[in-house]
Amino acid sequence: MAHFVPVLSSVVGRMTSGERRFARRLESHLEDDYICWYDVPVGASHQHPDFLVLHPRRGLLVIEVKDWKLGNLRAIDKVSATLYVEGKEIRTANPFEQARQYAHRVTQLLQSDRALIGEPGSSYQGKLICPWGYGVVLANISRSAFTLTDLGQVIPPERVICQDEMVESVDAEAFQQRLWGMFGVTFRCRVMDLQQEQLARSMGEGHRVIHGVAGSGEMFSVNGSVVSGVLAAGRRGRCRCRCTGSQFTLRR
Repeated sequence: MAHFVPVLSSVVGRMTSGERRFARRLESHLEDDYICWYDVPVGASHQHPDFLVLHPRRGLLVIEVKDWKLGNLRAIDKVSATLYVEGKEIRTANPFEQARQYAHRVTQLLQSDRALIGEPGSSYQGKLICPWGYGVVLANISRSAFTLTDLGQVIPPERVICQDEMVESVDAEAFQQRLWGMFGVTFRCRVMDLQQEQLARSMGEGHRVIHGVAGSGEMFSVNGSVVSGVLAAGRRGRCRCRCTGSQFTLRR
């Protein structure tokens, strides 16, 4: 069962119907090494992605959920969409573009922490060492209905989870495959293994020192905790990591 921040029961009341169903599937169809955030402020501008999903080996996803129905969708392009709601037309952002912008803002925030970027001379120099991606959930549009429209021209089909792909009876592996298909940036490395992820969870607040021989994985443990810390903090400068030989110090 995935872990939610804040606790799911504390926020489910302010979710839309589609968000609530998707949150339930994340909770029930993902293993307990997943961490999910709902509607958390990101960065100085306090943007609010619907969901952030972090896995210690897969990476980080930014997901926008829409309760749209095809009958209410008047037009859509790669930038915006026009909906017919309560007798009037409303223009809003294309959710895929919205998720893309949120994802880039999140990665910029994470890259502001040196613990989360590749070291000079490495193949990931200056880049985020955590794989990341973004996608859309269309909570009231089935896959067959999606396929019969031209929505796939403005929202990549592999980056969408449709109504019938998030029902309670859906196979957990199939649901996770849909999530994994949303990754646009993947690395051959991993954020941390299960043992390291459990250590990162248990670190808690305040000052921590992790000792170990070179190559034993201390940095991956710290990085996983730093990712969680930066996202939870919601702004730059709340989480720092420095390396002195084989000793790592995490400060919040």
